[in-house]
Amino acid sequence: MRLWLQADDNPYVSVWRNYCLVFEFNLSANRMLRFWELRMLNASLLSILEEASIAALTLTEGAEEAEFLNSRLTRAEVSRQIRVMTDIAGRLPARTRALMAEVDWAGWAATARQLDGFGAEADDALWFAVRSLIPATIMWLRVYRKNQPELFDYTAPMTQDIRARNA
Repeated sequence: MRLWLQADDNPYVSVWRNYCLVFEFNLSANRMLRFWELRMLNASLLSILEEASIAALTLTEGAEEAEFLNSRLTRAEVSRQIRVMTDIAGRLPARTRALMAEVDWAGWAATARQLDGFGAEADDALWFAVRSLIPATIMWLRVYRKNQPELFDYTAPMTQDIRARNA
């Protein structure tokens, strides 16, 4: 029985081989689609992170801490932008965060937790994000945009995707 199943002239074997080839093609097509979706997700999230950072930095330019914390409208909008940033920092794939190791992802997570509180803790987290976290994040995003443009490109394959396909 085993010899008959392995024989090349057996029609069932050729149908099975064709099925396996089609299945394998579909798997690689799905993997490529997933890689493309990840690139789109990375580029979108990083672009939103960068735009929200620039918006918050622009709104707080030249403001002192007391002035900023007492400004109801500016504080509300900057808080909204920072919440967008903390949400995106938490949603970025681990692989992307690993590729951008210099960005303080742990600081963004801690900021998100502290912003959920009230009082001095939330105020300190907000001011820390405005004066330290956001400028550093913008700087590193610009460095990564220059050195690893595939992270920000909607069409180019990520470096690790290319390496995986060539291996």
